[in-house]
Amino acid sequence: MAKEEKQNIISNFLSGWQKLFGGAKEHTTPKVKPFPKNHFYSPEELEYLSQNKEGSLIDQWAVSIGKWAFEQGKDKSSPTKFAAVKWQNGLMATWIDGKLTPDTKDRQIGRLLLLKERGYELPERYENMAQDYEAQSLVGKYFVSNNDKSIIKIDSYDRGRLIFDAPSLVLKKWEDGSLSSNEEKVAYADFHKSLNEKYTIMEEERQKEFQEKLANFEDGKELYKGMHNLLRQTYPPTIGGSIPMELRTAHPVDFFDGKVIPVSWSLTSEKDIKVSVYTNHSNALSSITINEDNAYKAKSLLNSIAHAINNEKVNGLTRSLVNVLGNKLGEDKIFAKENNTPLLEAREGTVNAVTATNDGRVIAFNLNTHKEIPLHGKESVELMQALLFEGLDEQSRLRKELSIPKMKDYVESMEDEEDILSGNKELLPHGSKVDSLYGTYYSAEEEYSSYAQGTLPLAAEDKAELIADLQSSFMNFKQELQNMVEAYKDHDGVIDTNKVSKLEKLDRILNIEARGQTPVKPVPVATKRESPKESLQDAEAASKQNDLKEVKNINAEEVDQKAIKSFFGNVNYAPKKVKEESSRQVAPHRLTEKEKDDAISRIDKRIAELHRLGKEQSLKSNIETQPTPTVVGTSHQERLLMAHRALPLLMAKIIKNFHLSIYFLGI
Repeated sequence: MAKEEKQNIISNFLSGWQKLFGGAKEHTTPKVKPFPKNHFYSPEELEYLSQNKEGSLIDQWAVSIGKWAFEQGKDKSSPTKFAAVKWQNGLMATWIDGKLTPDTKDRQIGRLLLLKERGYELPERYENMAQDYEAQSLVGKYFVSNNDKSIIKIDSYDRGRLIFDAPSLVLKKWEDGSLSSNEEKVAYADFHKSLNEKYTIMEEERQKEFQEKLANFEDGKELYKGMHNLLRQTYPPTIGGSIPMELRTAHPVDFFDGKVIPVSWSLTSEKDIKVSVYTNHSNALSSITINEDNAYKAKSLLNSIAHAINNEKVNGLTRSLVNVLGNKLGEDKIFAKENNTPLLEAREGTVNAVTATNDGRVIAFNLNTHKEIPLHGKESVELMQALLFEGLDEQSRLRKELSIPKMKDYVESMEDEEDILSGNKELLPHGSKVDSLYGTYYSAEEEYSSYAQGTLPLAAEDKAELIADLQSSFMNFKQELQNMVEAYKDHDGVIDTNKVSKLEKLDRILNIEARGQTPVKPVPVATKRESPKESLQDAEAASKQNDLKEVKNINAEEVDQKAIKSFFGNVNYAPKKVKEESSRQVAPHRLTEKEKDDAISRIDKRIAELHRLGKEQSLKSNIETQPTPTVVGTSHQERLLMAHRALPLLMAKIIKNFHLSIYFLGI
């Protein structure tokens, strides 16, 4: 019943909105009737009205609803055979077994529109209610122009946010057979005026056919965008090339009747894809230019090109990594791990070395047997993944090694030569592992302090987890800092420019600079108590797996689905850069002397406690540690900086807890 009423509402609206809400009238305008007043209908009155056929429209509705409600109820003992009904504030309601049952929204709107059609004056709130409901019912519907040259879809309805905003519709419009749409916003009233004059609702069968064309068009656009995304990931950059013989198969296209065989492709200055092809109509080469709007006409052809680009991408990355990581062998480069450790277990043998030849080829072979190992299927991608692991390892090692000379400023800032923590942490080499670990510790310290200073108690398990995070992050940072300080003292201070160049090349290959972020590998908190050394080793191993998680999911044989995604774009390095962002975004707050002293005292106590816990953990793990002072010799300036940074978070916590206290006190 509700569905039929809703369809009738829409049908009435589409066939003649002007009859209901203004516009041209077929005859002279009848006298407007006042909106029906609220009224309660008892069962006895409804029985009387049922015998009197001259009741008003509201009376007729009440009789019909009262009889229906009685039939739905369990009590059939009433002699009147009617349930009570009320008409109140534009809504009809009845009682079924003592439970109030109002009209549905569909029925209410239907009654209001019918009253309007019968000459009753609707109050403004009911007109707005009906208008909003009608507008929402149009969203998602398609209309065709009377000259059949354009199609529109009602994309959304905006009733307006301010009192003077006129309700409007957002339309998608397709013109002259194009599948590319334009979006426009029109006033709701203007659309109603043009509905009968310019547009009619699209038939269901035609709408289904049009939606299928749109879906095919959008698939082509996504494939085209994915092609460009794939091209941006090639290294060295690829802007064209020939199609391998195994991919030169016939593809149907909708540019003309027949099929084409691709030979080569290239990017035009407008970033379109130009493909040289043979057709089944001619032995001469022709060309097809594919852009975002016509890509749906050549999806199969684009998939074939995507395969070719993906092959070039895998080959290019593998060749580039070998050139950087490997050693010179004549005019070629060769890479092999120590002790001939396997890189890949291929179908036809173990690969433990890769050669990048001077003419651009990549050859996998076994050093022990001196035989080339042919690669099949996904094996070329898996070999590239193995080399990416090696690249990440070397990148991490070089970054750490090249950071050692940069420890000079920090070491010179140490107030106590025997206390590695007494230096200015702001002078740690930016982007280094020790810098990242300090950021992780600082973040854990802020989080713990914000809860510790709060008025609401923490659950025991939550507090234990915060302390574990704080302790683990501190021990990891301290261990790495100790390693770096000791390494600096043993270093000659000379920076190897060859290693700097090698790191820069690895950064480019691994696409770090292109993403504008430094790969900071997060150190997870250990689930059991471990020595700092073991925690760091496990964290680095887990981080490496995370870095290449996206790469491992690439299937070279499913390019049309996955090759258009980035090998690196979604890798979550999660750089925190806590110190840099805090100093850049948090405005300095002028502390009172008491606030300074309190903040410094809190930080000193926290670090002293961490020292004590770290010492206990080290003893349990049989790790030798130097005696630590009760209070770390952190510089006064640095502790003030930490206090400055902690204050905004603490203030937010205080305000939050203040509001919670008011709530619980019932103020």
